[in-house]
Amino acid sequence: MEQHIRILGVLHIINGVMLLIFGFIGIAVLGFLGLAATGIGHSGYVAIEGGHLSVPGLLTFIAMIIGIIAVVAGLPGIIGGWGLLAKKSWARIVVLIVGILNLTNFPLGTALGIYTLWVLLKPESQSVPAP
Repeated sequence: MEQHIRILGVLHIINGVMLLIFGFIGIAVLGFLGLAATGIGHSGYVAIEGGHLSVPGLLTFIAMIIGIIAVVAGLPGIIGGWGLLAKKSWARIVVLIVGILNLTNFPLGTALGIYTLWVLLKPESQSVPAP
């Protein structure tokens, strides 16, 4: 069971890093494309047409929010995965919560969530010795 816990820790770290990369790329690329689509005026500010934000501006805002959510969602997985590898007592709860939230992220997150529940809800995993 200890090997499954190590594998689970590594998988959560990898998943968290992937979310961070996705989030940072989304923020950088989609933010730039949105600014290019809305047009930057001579003053350097985003052009707002008729007092309202344009459709490309709204899509950029939504893409930036999704990127920020991905960055924030990746951090608990990295922290929890590191905690599992270091055999910290709090890591089991963090990874269980992240695993349950991952169930909605089909297909890879769902597989990781099922594996998380399978490993951490077994009675043998609760008795893994601390360092």
